[in-house]
Amino acid sequence: QVVSSTPGPDSLPVGTIWSAFCLERNEDVYENIVYDTVGNTNAVKGGMEWVSGYGSARVLAGPGGDPLDTMTAWIHMNWETEGFDGYEAQNAIWYIEAELDTLGTVKAQQIFDAAYDAVYGATQWKNHSVRVLNLSLNGEHIQDHTYSVVPAPGAIVLTGLGTCMIG
Repeated sequence: QVVSSTPGPDSLPVGTIWSAFCLERNEDVYENIVYDTVGNTNAVKGGMEWVSGYGSARVLAGPGGDPLDTMTAWIHMNWETEGFDGYEAQNAIWYIEAELDTLGTVKAQQIFDAAYDAVYGATQWKNHSVRVLNLSLNGEHIQDHTYSVVPAPGAIVLTGLGTCMIG
């Protein structure tokens, strides 16, 4: 939930709650804590050293961070309208973002396949609005989340993370 915001065309109003997916499997976020945020196109750190790719096609992350994969952006924009289970969508995202070695379930595979078809199939879906929200606390990087409206830099408190795995 946004607790402060600088007015502007891309800012989120105070009180806004949005659905988000965690990009880093091994970085924890806790409810009711105010985090500093920066909108970005890259995850700052990865839970693993891989930046992208699936199976043997993985690529190591560079100094600029881990760019958001277009398939991840498609899942973020379409998971509710496609009727995807949030937990399975999260696992598909972690696989796409090289945080998991395998998809693990048939449902996660189906979500991955739908995203792959949308991005690399006939429609060639392009990401125009999903970004990465880098969260930090006292100058220390905490986690990276997806979001689809660019909030103004500032502080947010996460009180309803939707599908993000908290722990």
